[in-house]
Amino acid sequence: MTQSDIGSLAPAHEAIAGKATIAGIGKVVNVSLDNFNDDEHFHLTVEAEHEFFDTKANKSVRFEIIYCFEYFTPALKEAKYIKKGSPVSFQGLLVSQDPPSKHFIVQVMHHAKIAVNQDEEDVVQGNSVVQGNVVWVE
Repeated sequence: MTQSDIGSLAPAHEAIAGKATIAGIGKVVNVSLDNFNDDEHFHLTVEAEHEFFDTKANKSVRFEIIYCFEYFTPALKEAKYIKKGSPVSFQGLLVSQDPPSKHFIVQVMHHAKIAVNQDEEDVVQGNSVVQGNVVWVE
């Protein structure tokens, strides 16, 4: 994960909500499906743990992000790979921050299954077998 600062002051959270994109591979820690919304459709919400290495502190840092799928909620048969403990690639818009947990909330635009190849390296599956709503070019 990389971060770019433009200018000498960081913008307020409200200034970047819905404008900043974020992408990464996370390990699913919680999955919920609810219809507590105005349209009464089922919406998927996923909490995923991410990890990056802080070179200044010389240590690994773990954090969670809440991913809201809303209208991008896949059919259950298409989303069997989104389960606790599985690695999933997410991309979306940063929309807010959860006050109690301080976790960022992201509106999911794309997601994909991550598979482990013969050499046990993480790879996103190729076009012929990709799962999710992302088209990956090999």
